[in-house]
Amino acid sequence: MRKVILFMAVSLDSYIAKTPGEVDWLFTDNDYGYHNAIPDFVNLLKAQLGKILGMILAVHPIILGQGIPLFTQPAKTTVLNLQTSQIFVRGLIQMSYRLIQNTA
Repeated sequence: MRKVILFMAVSLDSYIAKTPGEVDWLFTDNDYGYHNAIPDFVNLLKAQLGKILGMILAVHPIILGQGIPLFTQPAKTTVLNLQTSQIFVRGLIQMSYRLIQNTA
């Protein structure tokens, strides 16, 4: 089985993009590899969810209020273990988690 580590930029309220997929709120001083393919990426991610062993979240200090959520509701209960965290000058926090347990 292929190991999948999710690397995702999210808003403080857990949105990965504005509706309809705009990411103009992301910091521009780092290239996160985002292009205008957010809906395609979300579909690919949904197909890989059972294979995710960990995630790296880059939380941007912005509340979008609405958009494309990182997790759909209802989300499965998932226990994660924080591996590392890093705070950047502009307020971005990057956290690396390892999947401990995924329960139904």
